Amino acid sequence: MDMLTGTGVGSTTVAVGISHKNSVFLRSSPIASLILRKPILPANSLRILGRPAAAVRAAAEIDLSDPDWKVKYERDFEERFNIPHITDVFPDAEAIRSTFCLKMRSPTEDFVGGYPSDEEWHGYINNNDRVLLKVISYSSPTSAGAQCIDPGCSWVEQWIHRAGPREKIYFRPEQVKAAIITCGGLCPGLNDVIRHIVITLEIYGVKNIVGIPFGYRGFSDKDLTEMPLSRKVVQNIHLSGGSLLGVSRGGPSVSEIVDSMEERGINM
Repeated sequence: MDMLTGTGVGSTTVAVGISHKNSVFLRSSPIASLILRKPILPANSLRILGRPAAAVRAAAEIDLSDPDWKVKYERDFEERFNIPHITDVFPDAEAIRSTFCLKMRSPTEDFVGGYPSDEEWHGYINNNDRVLLKVISYSSPTSAGAQCIDPGCSWVEQWIHRAGPREKIYFRPEQVKAAIITCGGLCPGLNDVIRHIVITLEIYGVKNIVGIPFGYRGFSDKDLTEMPLSRKVVQNIHLSGGSLLGVSRGGPSVSEIVDSMEERGINM
């Protein structure tokens, strides 16, 4: 086991580990956020009409006297929010046709068996698809909710990656042992996140799904055992607050966590 990845809201992390031989793991601080992504610089200087920029965090002032400032701003935004592909980290990763469940597709009498094939079903997302983050063109900084880059509220395009199933995946569901863990403090919606991760994994055909109890401590405390997770287990947990798995702050070192994941056979 060589890498642990995760995402977080505030101080809370919902982490999914991925292993691959001869890889490296990236770590941010604190330990509750071990992430595989490009760093976002703090908003320490960019201002939107006197207040911190919520849309883009940059380390330098925008030179509004530059006639190409909008182009540069948009390009910087694209680079800052660009998501690395798994092949950027693992160039030799093998792609296979998606196992996204056929039952997720709309049945129709036009196809044999009621469901379209991969070639006939146009439900996958292209990696180059983008979503426009801001859809309102404000005419004045005094408009309700206005977020303007310059005093004239110039229209600036901010594009982010489109989420959704891809035609190719880089894991074999029958070989996966997926682990879900919640760390740090509690925040609203944790159980809903856990529920949807489990359901989505099952849609792709992953059957071996476990929860690590009480945050990163669950990797080192021998008295804490993994919690088997399935659609049946998580079906209604979104109706309850807190975290089904429990949380804790702090825990073992990164190396100890990685060793524990390898010992348990966790590879996602």
